[in-house]
Formats: sequence, C-alpha cells, structure tokens
Amino acid sequence: MELKEIVLDNKISLFYIHILQINTVASGVLVKAGTRHEIWPKEAGIAHALEHMRFQGTQLFPTSRDISALIEDDGGVINAWTSGEGTFFWQKIPATAFAKSPLLLSQQLLHPLIPEKKIATEMQNIVQEIRMVKDDPSHFALREFGHLIYSGHVLSRDVLGTEESVTSFTRPDFMNFSDRLYFGQRMRFIVVGNVPELDVVRSFNSYFHDVKASDGSLEENTGNLKTEKREVIHKRQIEQVHMVVGYLLGAGDARSVTALSVFANMIGGGMSFPLFQTVRDKHGLCYQIDCSVDKNKDCSTFYIYVGTNPAKYRDAENLILQIIKECKNNRQLLERAKSLVLGRLSMSYENPASIMQVMAQQILYRGHPKTKVEMIREIESITIGEVEEAVSTYLSEIYQNTLIVGPESLA
Repeated sequence: MELKEIVLDNKISLFYIHILQINTVASGVLVKAGTRHEIWPKEAGIAHALEHMRFQGTQLFPTSRDISALIEDDGGVINAWTSGEGTFFWQKIPATAFAKSPLLLSQQLLHPLIPEKKIATEMQNIVQEIRMVKDDPSHFALREFGHLIYSGHVLSRDVLGTEESVTSFTRPDFMNFSDRLYFGQRMRFIVVGNVPELDVVRSFNSYFHDVKASDGSLEENTGNLKTEKREVIHKRQIEQVHMVVGYLLGAGDARSVTALSVFANMIGGGMSFPLFQTVRDKHGLCYQIDCSVDKNKDCSTFYIYVGTNPAKYRDAENLILQIIKECKNNRQLLERAKSLVLGRLSMSYENPASIMQVMAQQILYRGHPKTKVEMIREIESITIGEVEEAVSTYLSEIYQNTLIVGPESLA
C-alpha cells in the first residue's frame, strides 16, 4: 500500500496508492483554485460556481445527466467540493470500470461546455444553497465563525459567495477565472484502489496530454490576520444558542497544529471524552458538542461548537474553557487520543475515497500527501509537553474568538 508520486508526460504529479484487497477505485483531480484566488467582490463565489458548471456538460457528455450517468450506471459515486484553498473533482467506481474515470475527469477539467443557457438555472440552485445555510443556525454559526476568526484574511470569504455576485456571473466570467487558474502547475491527480499502475499512467497520460502547462500565476492572496479576543452575537428567531469557541493557529503543517489536532481528540474524540462527558452527560447542557481543527496553508483554527440552552450558554462556555485548561497535561487522555486517531486512520484505509479525500486536503495545506507510515509516526511522536505548550500558547483566553447565534430574547 505504498504511496507513489508519478510525474506524467505533462509534468503534473499523480499520487497513486495500489490496494489489492478491494474491488473499487477512487480518482480525482485537485485544482489549487479556491475562494482565496477570487477577485472580490465581482468574483465572490465563482470558484464554487465554476465547480457546479463543470457538471453541466462537456464535449463528449453534453448534459449533466450524461455526466452523472456515466459513473452512476456502474454503481459509482461522482461529486466535487470547493474550499478556500482549492477545488476537487472526484469519483469512486468499481475497478472494472476505471477507464471511465480519467476520461470523464479530463472532460470536466479540459473540455467543459459551460453552456450559457444553464448558467441562470444553476446559479439559482446556488442561491438556494446560500439560503439553506442561512436558515440552518448551526451551519450559519460555523460560517460566521469563519468570517470572524479569519477576519482580515482571504480565508474569511464565504465559499458560496453572495446572491448578488452569483446571479451576475456570465460565461466570460467563468472562462476568465478558468483560464487564469486551471492550468497544469495548479493541478494534482490522485488515484487510490485496485488498478495497476501501468493502466493508471497510460490513462492519465492519454486523456490529459493537452493540459495547459504553466502560463498562469502561482501567486496566492493572503491578508492580515488579527490575534485578539472577539465576540460576536447574532440574534434570530430560534430557540437554542449555537456557539463556536475558537482560536487562530499557524500553518496547517506546523508541529503545533498537529499537537492541537491530537488535543482536539483528547477532549472531543467521542462520547467517552471530556467535552461530551462533562457538558452533555454530567450537566445536561447540550445535545451536540464537537471539537475540530481546520487546517490551511498559512493559518488554521481550533474550534468547539455547541448547541445549548440560552439560559445557560455561559455555563457551557465556562465548562469548555475549564476542560481546555484541565486536560492539556493529561497523559492518559493523550494515549487514549492517539489510540483513537490511529484506529480511525487504520479503518479509513478500507475505503479508497476516504484515503483520497485526506490526500487532497494534505496537498492543499502542505503541498504533498503523507504516507500512512508518516502519519502514524507523527501521531505517535507527539508528547504531552508539546500538547501543553501548544494549548498554553494558542488556546489562551486572550485570543478567544466566540461566535454566538441565539434567540432574539438572548441576554
């Protein structure tokens, strides 16, 4: 199950893992073209909107139904996502039907129709997506927390854009963004599953031989981050408080961020860990409480989300802060968290799509995916001293950012 980096004839890297024990294969094309590369406000949300339009027909598959049916008729799954850092087009399909994957990916990436007659309809679908997020208080809270914690940086931008910008997009807008960012040096290919290396290389060399090489800019938009204590409250016609408590971290590949990723599992790895046991099981303050780390190329965040009683949301917040302080030097929790992370890593290797998604994220924030052995060694090597230092340095109350969405009567 060795991770290989293969440089194709077009000079683009293909990351490949051959897994003999399964009968499926996951394939994808990652493009470093995300929200941070947009020109705001005119292009707000265009990276995500262009992802949608690449499902609206290609030269060989002229309709959205043709595109989806090619994969789904063999029982496969086809999808894509866009983030602040990039866009990822991917499929999972029986290994016997693998030849369809690079063919369709090349059509979507190199030969999309971007049909003018479909733009207005598809942009209205995105408008509904924007409104859906606004109507869901937990999603709205997490989105607004992103605006808050990354304030001053391009990662604070909403991936979906705005209703005004999305409904203004024209075909020339999409083609301009595509020409500016969809070229070889910004692309990476990923294949994980039971397909021989020779077949993979031949297919991607054949279908992607005419990809543009390097006639665009690799410059990244950034911004100025603010490391200060902030709290924002949104009042709406809802019953619960949806609260996100978080902190700004360094680059996604920093050792301290890895230590804090382990710490997130030390306190929030599951129902037997302190956040659930204390805030929910002992005090009855919530139904859902989650802890996570969002990793990006130049900055990351550690955050905890909780949905709680409006009369006791400060109690929930104080308990969260207490847990952070009390658990940062708990060796037993560290060992439990390591076992949890390593066990879940092992189970993820039963699903090629899960492996592929992790690889895509790692390419975005560190430029290169890690091998399974590298990930295991990295987790095993984290010490309680590193965890305690990272928590003390980054998860200080003086840097705490809190986003609260609550009822209009919230005190």
